[in-house]
Amino acid sequence: MKSYQDIAERAARADRLKQARINSGLGGVWAVSKKFGWNFNTYKAHDAGKNGFGPVEAKEYAKAFGVSLQWLYFGTGSPNDIDAEGGTEAAVDLGRHYLKAWRTHAGLSIEDAASKLGLELSVLSMIENCLSPYSQQHLEAMAGIYSCSIADLLQRSPSDADAQMAIADMIKYLTHDELIYVRSAIDAVIRLRTA
Repeated sequence: MKSYQDIAERAARADRLKQARINSGLGGVWAVSKKFGWNFNTYKAHDAGKNGFGPVEAKEYAKAFGVSLQWLYFGTGSPNDIDAEGGTEAAVDLGRHYLKAWRTHAGLSIEDAASKLGLELSVLSMIENCLSPYSQQHLEAMAGIYSCSIADLLQRSPSDADAQMAIADMIKYLTHDELIYVRSAIDAVIRLRTA
């Protein structure tokens, strides 16, 4: 059963969604559903506050209506808050990263990591789920706490790093002839991939 706070939060979020839709000038519920390819009944229930919506939908709605994701989902700031890149948070392409994977690889809960990083739990969650931007300071702190590099956080899954370390450990025990064979096998795989 939903608490009063959950119901009030859902209603406030729906009010902000409706305000964003109206202020966008894109039309009513039917018009925006059709324009963005959203299921009419689902969007109508979100807009009216009959059903809640999560961060994934909030990101899509914020982008569509050109408002701040933090404002739409959490009610913080204003609809037109500008992020560090000079646009609304919803307009920033946050891309893919491995922040959450490295945190779990380091054996930290999101609560522990947020505390060590000096971040609110909700902020770290939004960053990990590509719903809010991160800063260079965030990356530097995470790399130190998670025992990896900034490049690892952005480009490589910990499982890839583990595989590379395992291969490096195995190579130590190979003879010179075996190393030449392994090198030729790797070259063949790379040639197949780029062909």
